[in-house]
Amino acid sequence: ELCGLVVIMDSRHPLTELDENMLDWFAPTGKPVHILLTKSDKLNRQQATQTLREVKAYVAEHFPFCSVQLFSSLKKIGMEEAEAVIAGWLAADEEE
Repeated sequence: ELCGLVVIMDSRHPLTELDENMLDWFAPTGKPVHILLTKSDKLNRQQATQTLREVKAYVAEHFPFCSVQLFSSLKKIGMEEAEAVIAGWLAADEEE
């Protein structure tokens, strides 16, 4: 059984129709979603911050059970944050 969903979006092209369909499909479960905005190292700091702000605003309005973060596997950006979110889900799932 799933305890949450991690959605990987390209930070240069977030919230595609496919991304939104995935969120719509998963929403009825009521389980948390964590969005990784990957390839954030390809954007400058201002662009990355703006993308993060826009995606957070969108999901807050349409999918309030979502959290969002910047991520780059190449530069190891966001690894600890993602790990903490997923570990929190697993700990909460074990308590139930």
